[in-house]
Amino acid sequence: FLMFANLHVTLPVSLLIALGVLLPRAAGAASADQLPDIQHKVQPGDTLEGVAKRYLKDPLQWQVLGELNQVKFPTRLPVGSTLVIPARLVGYQNAVAEYVQGDAQSRSPHIGGGSGWQRLVQGAVLTEGDELKVAPGSFVTLKFADGSSVRINEKSELKLSEMRKNHRTQEQESVVDLNKGGIESQVTPAIEQRRKRKFEIKTPMATTSVRGTVFSVSISDSGEAITAVDHGVVAVAGNAAARETAVKAGRGIAVQN
Repeated sequence: FLMFANLHVTLPVSLLIALGVLLPRAAGAASADQLPDIQHKVQPGDTLEGVAKRYLKDPLQWQVLGELNQVKFPTRLPVGSTLVIPARLVGYQNAVAEYVQGDAQSRSPHIGGGSGWQRLVQGAVLTEGDELKVAPGSFVTLKFADGSSVRINEKSELKLSEMRKNHRTQEQESVVDLNKGGIESQVTPAIEQRRKRKFEIKTPMATTSVRGTVFSVSISDSGEAITAVDHGVVAVAGNAAARETAVKAGRGIAVQN
């Protein structure tokens, strides 16, 4: 089901850069105290060290996590139980609204018990859990902590569902839930082959995993999740099936429910 034509067209990287501005100094970023603790429901096979590697900025603090949750057997966590991971132990990362053209709004669940929709301005700092929506005739460029950037197209709605960094391994993790519209991404590849990075765009139909590339993801009016690749390779997996399909430069793929 690969498709080579009539896909969403991405802008050249040079044009994305031309549309941007120097990264402004932004104030008002939510502190760790304002960000939420994470509630992790234990799954079969989970261990305390494994959970720490997934969430903590320093996974070697798994013993601290165990003490806080009164864990007796780190390798035999009760399935279905809940581990509370304090925000201060999580390596939350920020993104900055590098460019805002037209009308865009953001909503944060972290400040003041959850704010309503606010006008998004250039230089605004966003973090995990924040939501964005972009009006017709508008677009937003976000810059992530690792230098990756995304252009959020008009009529789009999304959530920054995961934005974290393992400070010990320097592994970056960015996951965007796209509910409507489309985004175009330029992802910074890992500097070292052994250094992992996770950048995913999730739609209701499929997940696109990035391996350092320029690509776009959009949701069509007919309910297809369309991925098109300009440079590099992405892996696309339909939410109804575990199998991944590698999509190379110059190609695209459409996934339906």
